[in-house]
Amino acid sequence: MPYGSNAYSDRPPTKRTERFFVETAEIIGIILYQEEGVIESRLDDLQQYRIQSPADPVYGSGLNPQQCGRFSRTHYVEVTDKDYKTWVGLQEHFIYLKLPSPLKKENRYSIKTEATRPPQLFELTYQGILQRSYAIKVNQYGYLPQGRKIATLGDWLGTFGPLKLEKNLTFQVLDLQTKKVCFKGKSRLRRNEDSSLTGTDVQSLDFSSLTHPGDYLVAIEGIGCSWPFRISDEIFSEAFQIATRFIYHQRCGIELKEPYTPFTRGACHRGTVIQSDFPSHGDRQGMGDFDGLPKLSTGKILENAWGGYHDAGDYDRNPRQLEVPLLLCQLYEAYPKKFWDGQLNIPESRNKIADILDEAAWNIDFHIRMQNPDSGGVSGGIECGQHPSFAVGPMEDVVEKYPLAQMYAYAADPFTTALFGAASARLAYCLKMENPRLSSKTYLAAARKASAYVEKNIDRVPAGVTDDQVYTPAAILSLLFCELYKLTGDARAHELFRKFFPLSEKTIPDLVNDCYKDKGQKTWPLMSIGLSYWLLKDFPRDKKIIRHIEDSILATADQYMQTFDGRGYPCGMNQDDPFEWGRASGASYEMPFFAAHRISAKKKYLDYLIDNANYWLGVNPLGLVLATGMGHEAVKNPLHITSMNDGIPEPVPGCTVFGPGDGADWTKHIYHDRFFPAYEKIPSFYRYAELGVSAILNEFTLAVYQIHFVLNLGVLLKDRVRARKRTKRLLKKKKK
Repeated sequence: MPYGSNAYSDRPPTKRTERFFVETAEIIGIILYQEEGVIESRLDDLQQYRIQSPADPVYGSGLNPQQCGRFSRTHYVEVTDKDYKTWVGLQEHFIYLKLPSPLKKENRYSIKTEATRPPQLFELTYQGILQRSYAIKVNQYGYLPQGRKIATLGDWLGTFGPLKLEKNLTFQVLDLQTKKVCFKGKSRLRRNEDSSLTGTDVQSLDFSSLTHPGDYLVAIEGIGCSWPFRISDEIFSEAFQIATRFIYHQRCGIELKEPYTPFTRGACHRGTVIQSDFPSHGDRQGMGDFDGLPKLSTGKILENAWGGYHDAGDYDRNPRQLEVPLLLCQLYEAYPKKFWDGQLNIPESRNKIADILDEAAWNIDFHIRMQNPDSGGVSGGIECGQHPSFAVGPMEDVVEKYPLAQMYAYAADPFTTALFGAASARLAYCLKMENPRLSSKTYLAAARKASAYVEKNIDRVPAGVTDDQVYTPAAILSLLFCELYKLTGDARAHELFRKFFPLSEKTIPDLVNDCYKDKGQKTWPLMSIGLSYWLLKDFPRDKKIIRHIEDSILATADQYMQTFDGRGYPCGMNQDDPFEWGRASGASYEMPFFAAHRISAKKKYLDYLIDNANYWLGVNPLGLVLATGMGHEAVKNPLHITSMNDGIPEPVPGCTVFGPGDGADWTKHIYHDRFFPAYEKIPSFYRYAELGVSAILNEFTLAVYQIHFVLNLGVLLKDRVRARKRTKRLLKKKKK
């Protein structure tokens, strides 16, 4: 097993190396990795560190630092029992040293520490303003020429506390090649010391008026510079491709191979699937999945039950994954000129259909195979008898090796069927947009069958997700009937949409309150449904509902703008949100701005979409891209079992992680007590460790997080002229 010695362990230490780093010319640091059991008190002893420089007379004979601070966290664990009660691990220590005299440009310095066994020596030639500082955070890809461009300045230094810096500092933007000063500005305090979230002052470095394309650095005298970045109208193209291709890498039941990916594997989970009468949503009789599925097994073997996506760190396929095609299609419908055939290098590329629609079709085709041809009901997905072990790759997850890997299909239920019907109808609509010659009869027929099943079982439609109520019954029904009406013009579908759409009869203050109090991730479906109805072109719209949609979406987006402006870093999380399961990521916070920008075309909403993308891509307290394999420095240890078992050192790129969080999972006792300073003294945004076995920190889901990352990046893509020309050409041919 490449990533551990047993079924429960984390991957071994990543390629991060012990190193010398710089916060400012007066505060430097080193990163150390030590096994459990090391006497950590030595790490806090000033006498264990000595700084020397043959070129700087101040340090000619060597000096100890004036102060020492530390932040420590668990970096790797090897668990020796399935209950995660015994383990050995590796600690990551950030040592911060305040110097008696600032570093001088082009002088070489060494730090010797005897806090470790054996002693270690670190060396650095200080580059002055061109020395990268951990305190300056930028979007590690870059910025759009006409968009808002904000970097941030600030950091929290463990027991040192906040990084103390002057306000109103002069910063420069330098050309990466020539080092010419291309812009000068003053830092602005974005948020003073916010002890509960960031623990430090955060200053904004705004260089939005710099519009000339090129490669740059943000730099400040006495502090250093940022990672290099680019200003370009194509700047989000690579990030979008990587993030969207991660969805392709989650496909189940298909061989992943060259030339589409170097992360190759065979076609997984093509074994026997047994039908169960246990539902994924609805009356579950007090049973969990792993009890209910086998207990209510019918014994019937389903034919052709393969496909869909592996969910999160597991291999199950569930209804929420239908949000992937729903939002891919909505992204295409809202901005069709940004997407084209061949954009993603997937097996369906070069079939004259935009790749994001092909990716949407992948999951919808799976659910068509799971649709009962007689009733029209759709199974709630496929699950096994237990979660897979971390040692079991997708090709090894078979009954012949692990009896509990037996796959079961959930019973059909009206929630899954409604979500599927909406997704299938939306794909059919987008295919007609892409090419009027394309046949969408299969998807229309499947959507009609689904609708008939839902109407017969309308009283059984449950809330979609019982723990957070992401979809209310009214929301899921209005989504289905909205998509059918858009596609067919059916008057009854329109009537049912107007009956169930939950925004239609509320006042604007009520709408904003309902959307905002539900903490972003619970409200995006309403905004998405409203936008879908607003985008309707071919059939009449209810003017009253349209007015409410416009007013409520714009008012909600304006409320979210206030939240972003009130955070030290551009994040939509409410102060009262539970700080867990990805709430500190950018997930779902893009939806109000996406919908508001499409409705109004106002630049202010685009700027906040940029802010949200910036947070994902490095403008966050950790200074990391919150997705693997992206930018200069990204998270490297997701709870992604495929990556843990493919024999490739790096994880599959583009995988988002939940990030910092306070909630509980089965590994919290491992890392919680190993933080230093004590966990409760650490600002919330720094409560993160790259511990792959921790679900609450490093897992992900395609539906709740990954697809929102893709949506955010997709809106920021450049329009493609050739896509518009192709559409016009096809329309001319049709007229002839």
